[in-house]
Parts: sequence; structure tokens; C-alpha cells
Amino acid sequence: MKVLTAAQIEKIHHVIIRNIGGSQTLRNPSILGFTLNYIKNNKEDLLTNAAVLLRNITVNEPFLDRNMIIGFIAADVLLRMNGWYIRAMSLKYLEQLHTKSLQDIAKTIDHSLAELEEKKEFNENLKISLSYNLESLRQLL
Repeated sequence: MKVLTAAQIEKIHHVIIRNIGGSQTLRNPSILGFTLNYIKNNKEDLLTNAAVLLRNITVNEPFLDRNMIIGFIAADVLLRMNGWYIRAMSLKYLEQLHTKSLQDIAKTIDHSLAELEEKKEFNENLKISLSYNLESLRQLL
């Protein structure tokens, strides 16, 4: 199985940042190192390795900016390097997935607002920000 290197992932990050903006800063190189070492030692399971790469970049955020995009691209590149390709089932399916994600985010914000109000542990700026984001999401749905 072919694997990505930290330098290749950093290059992907550099290209993305150059094209859409953000900071070039690698916030935590040990996250990339740990993830890539895991993949190198687990060469027999490509799909698990792609999932680990995606998860560790998007959740643990080794870069200051654009971790979600980098995670998806890195996982896709890893799969492509080994002859696998991600194909969407249909545009309608992707739209449903997107809508479901927005609904989940809206529920989380709504729950967070209720919890903060209940505990009286919020300042007015946080409440306004969360309320604004919640209303923006609802307009997209």
C-alpha cells in the first residue's frame, strides 16, 4: 500500500491556503506524525487508514486553518494512490447529507443555547452569536 508523507500533506495544505486563504501554520506536527505512523504500521487496511487520516486531521486539527478540507483531500488522495475512488451516489443524496448535517448543527447550537441560558453561564455576545448562527442555518434548511 502506498502512503502519504507529512510533506505531501503539508503541500496539499499550502496549495489550499494559497487558493482560498488562511494561515499556513502547522499547529501540531505530532498529530500528523502519529497518524502517518499508524497508517505505515497498518498497511493491510486501506479503508481504515483513509478513515483514520480523515478523522485525525478534521478532529485533532494539526493545522491552524482548513483542517476539514485538508482531511477530506488527504483521505481522497490516499485512496486514489491505491486505486480507489470516492464516487457520490447522486447529487440528491449529497444534498440530503448536507441538509442532515445542517440540521444536526442547528440542533447542537439550539441545545447549547438552552443549556447556557439554563445555567446562566453566558454573556450577551455569545448568545447573540449563537442565535445568529442558528437563524442563518435555519434559512439554509
